[in-house]
Amino acid sequence: MANDLSARDVQAGENPAVATASPALAKGFDGFKPLGPALLTADELRRHRALGITTEVNGVLRQRSTTAELIFPVPRLVAFLSSLLTLEPGDVILTGTPGGTGVAAGRYLAPGDTVTITIERIGSLTTTIAGGQDGP
Repeated sequence: MANDLSARDVQAGENPAVATASPALAKGFDGFKPLGPALLTADELRRHRALGITTEVNGVLRQRSTTAELIFPVPRLVAFLSSLLTLEPGDVILTGTPGGTGVAAGRYLAPGDTVTITIERIGSLTTTIAGGQDGP
């Protein structure tokens, strides 16, 4: 599992240190893709087609879904990506996030917030949001 963090100000072009909106850069800062405690392999996914997924921020439930709710099945995602680029052993594909991100409600993560993502039968990943730095 991964915590797919985004710097929304950079994504929207609202950060004065970045000249233009940059969705790719907004997801690529150091520490923005913590992984763990385990990765789900294809054979495990076939055994467990509807694993529960939750996200809590500071102990408050923000997202609840299952892997059965993915818009595109994992085999289709892998086929599409491998038609565009070479996938190597160890590559990680992030499949998206359930509804409930704070963007629509204007609820953004702040320094000190704790985000816990749990996937049934796999475990939990907890990330504490660090303070910002000057510049990009």
